[in-house]
Amino acid sequence: MTDYADQLDRGTRETNKHVRAAVTTIRQQQVLALMAEHRRAWGRPPTLTEIGYRLGIGKQAVAEHVEALKRKGLIPDETSSIANQEKRTDTVSDN
Repeated sequence: MTDYADQLDRGTRETNKHVRAAVTTIRQQQVLALMAEHRRAWGRPPTLTEIGYRLGIGKQAVAEHVEALKRKGLIPDETSSIANQEKRTDTVSDN
């Protein structure tokens, strides 16, 4: 009985994830794609500055898109490491 309930619960979560994915904006989809591409290439998530540069938008706008994607459950909260990387790289990349 619990196996069926677990499967049903997993199925519901997957469906909800797909529904949330369907309601992302084009810009949020671009941010997601860029994050995946960067992680594959560099082995780490991009900084807010890197995302903003690639998409031609400001760091605050990127932060808002990332937060929206977290709320929708499309990226894990571990991406707060983006902010930590930001602190380390901004001083180097802004010079």
